[in-house]
Amino acid sequence: MAIIETGSFEQAARKLNITPSAISQRIKSLEAEIGVPIVRREHPCTYTSEGFKLVQYLIKLHALNEDFKNHFYRNKWAGFTISVNNDSLAGWLLPAISCYLSSERVKIEIIVDDQDFTHMALESGNALGALSSKSSAIKGCSSVRLGSIRYRLLASREFVKKWFKEGVKRSALTKAPLLVFNKKDLLQQNFLAEHFLVQQESCICHYIPGTEVFYQAVKLGVGYGMIPDFQSKDLIERNELVDLRPGRFTDIALYWHYWPAQSDLLSKLTSTLISEARKSLHQD
Repeated sequence: MAIIETGSFEQAARKLNITPSAISQRIKSLEAEIGVPIVRREHPCTYTSEGFKLVQYLIKLHALNEDFKNHFYRNKWAGFTISVNNDSLAGWLLPAISCYLSSERVKIEIIVDDQDFTHMALESGNALGALSSKSSAIKGCSSVRLGSIRYRLLASREFVKKWFKEGVKRSALTKAPLLVFNKKDLLQQNFLAEHFLVQQESCICHYIPGTEVFYQAVKLGVGYGMIPDFQSKDLIERNELVDLRPGRFTDIALYWHYWPAQSDLLSKLTSTLISEARKSLHQD
C-alpha cells in the first residue's frame, strides 16, 4: 500500500522507515508466495490486476480493523479517508456530516480534487469513499447518485457595466477576464463553447484555485465565472450578481462511490451522505 500511495519503492521505504532493499525483498517474497506479480515497476509504480485485488482486500481489512478498535477500545478513534470535490467541501458536505462526526469516534481525512478526478484516490486505495462525477461504479465498488450541483455563469453588476455594455456577446466574452479554478476545471470551457461558441483558449483567464476566493473574485469584479446556486442565489436575488446567460446552467451530477463490504461506521457515513445530500443538492 505504501508503494502504491507514494509511487516508488524508495519513497515507500522512507515512509515506513526501512530500507529500499527491505521493501523490494518483501514484495518479491509476497509475489513468490502468491505466485503472481502484484506491482508494476514503473514510474510511478502501479498495481497489476492481481495487485488491485490485494489492494481491495487490504482496504476492507483496514476498515474492519478500525471498526473493531472503535467498538471494543473506547479510547480509540477510527480513521477514514474520503476524496471529495472542492465545491462540495465548501458548501453542503460538512453540514451534512457534522452530526455524524459529532456522534461517532471517527477521524476523517479529506482529500480534495476536481470531481472528475476524485475517484482516482479510491481506485489507488488512498480513500475508502469518493464524491465523483463518474457515474459508472469503480471496479469492485458500489455507487449511488446523490444529486447535482447547479452552476450558472455569473459576474458582478459593476463588472457587467464595464465589460458588457453592449450585451454578453462573443467579442466581449473574450476581452473580459474569465475566472478558472485550475487546469482541470472544464466548467467555464464547456459552458462558453455550448452557449456562446467561444473557446476558453481565446479568453483572458485568471486561475484561482480556491472555492471561497473564486467566489469572492466574482463578487469583487475580478472576472466572470461559474458559481454554484447554493453560493449565489441570495446575491442574484439582491441584484449584486448577474446571470450572464439567464435560464441556462450546468448541472454536475455527483455520485458516492464506496466499497460495498463496509464497516458499521462507514455504512453510517454512507447512509448519512445519501440522506443529507438529497436535501442539499438539486434533484432532477
